[in-house]
Amino acid sequence: MGNNPKICGEKNMTIIAFPTIDANGEKSKISNHFGRAPYYVLYEKETKQFSVINNKSEHFGGGYKAPSLLEDNHVNVLICQGLGQRALQRFNESNVAVYLTTKTLVEEALRDFNDGKLTLCTESEACEGKGKHH
Repeated sequence: MGNNPKICGEKNMTIIAFPTIDANGEKSKISNHFGRAPYYVLYEKETKQFSVINNKSEHFGGGYKAPSLLEDNHVNVLICQGLGQRALQRFNESNVAVYLTTKTLVEEALRDFNDGKLTLCTESEACEGKGKHH
C-alpha cells in the first residue's frame, strides 16, 4: 500500500473510496462521516491495490471540497457510514455511486460490497448538515 494519490489514471476502472480515521489500507477504520474523515482509502478493483490519500478538503484547512478530491482521483464508488445531502447530490451529479455500510473496517465493507449486500444511499438517508452528523 502506497500513498500515491493516483493509483489509476484510467477512468474506466473501478476505484472505490472509503473515508477512514487511519491510514492502514484494508485494515483502516471507517469514519462515521465522509467529509470529516482525515484519510480516504482507495481500492482499485481490477488490480486489487489499496492506497491512501489525505483529506485536503476545507474541513482540514485545504481549499478542496471533499467530493472534488475524490473525483480528481477517479473514484466512481464511495462506501461510507454517512454523508451530507450536498455531498450526495454532488456525487450523484458526477455519477459516483454512494453506498452505505454499518461495518467498521474497510475490508469488511469491501466484502459486503463485493457480495452485493450494500444498498445505494438515498437522499433521505443523508444527513442535513447543521451539526447533525452520524
